[in-house]
Amino acid sequence: MRRGRRRHPRPVRDARANTTRGEAIFAQRLAERYGWCSVIVVSWGYHLVRARYVFGHCFDGGTVMRAVPRQYRFNLADWR
Repeated sequence: MRRGRRRHPRPVRDARANTTRGEAIFAQRLAERYGWCSVIVVSWGYHLVRARYVFGHCFDGGTVMRAVPRQYRFNLADWR
């Protein structure tokens, strides 16, 4: 792979990073370790404005913001 295009095989989360700021700092550390240029931030739509602000101050790379629906059309009992 080309430099800056290395990918992590799955979504990552640090259980100790329990704030948006903590997540952004953790993303910055991972980006430095793996050579990432950008990350995708997934959250509820109402939170993305705040997340964009925080990541803009804590993360040096690019961020792509994606909203998830507030309500889901499935039932946990249907999962198999």
